[in-house]
Amino acid sequence: MVLPYFEPGACALQNNLESYASRRSLISIVSSGRSDERSRAALGIIKAMTTGIPETTRKRFRKKVVARIWRKALMPCYYNCPHEYIVRERDLFYEGASWGCSERDFQFLKKTIATHGERRKWRHRRDVVLFDGRYVYWRIEGIINRTDRRSYLNGGRPSQKILKEMRKRFWPTTADRRRYADEEEKCLLYEAACDFRGD
Repeated sequence: MVLPYFEPGACALQNNLESYASRRSLISIVSSGRSDERSRAALGIIKAMTTGIPETTRKRFRKKVVARIWRKALMPCYYNCPHEYIVRERDLFYEGASWGCSERDFQFLKKTIATHGERRKWRHRRDVVLFDGRYVYWRIEGIINRTDRRSYLNGGRPSQKILKEMRKRFWPTTADRRRYADEEEKCLLYEAACDFRGD
């Protein structure tokens, strides 16, 4: 679908959104990297499309996700779908790990995603996802994941250029891997000490 030229104020009009283009074509225009008026207008429409969350809920949601320490997915199978996650504290493999999330915060994030998200297809999966800003969030059991919203382009198979940009942000560096290993070792030593003392 070819996107027509945008009038400067047109992106602010919610009722005109459907007449311009689908969300997928808008995302492709924004992710093209151009900085012309057409890209800015498409970005404005995408932002307007995500206004279904009440502003107070959106602010609280963003405050909670910014306060979390997210762990990047390490397994090689995630190289083509880089993302990061937080885990509900009671489901952590390592008690006290920095990527844990309190039950109260987890329930709020889970409810916000379920209430204001939408069921979307990504490759072979269909999950309820919440697009907010440049991220997309989804929940799988006791884990909340997030990645770049462009990961939903082309049915979950973004171009190599976009995938490369996503890896810069979400694929673990050597320093990340070292930090995770150090933290896991500290958690294991703490658990061993607690077991030894009988705590």
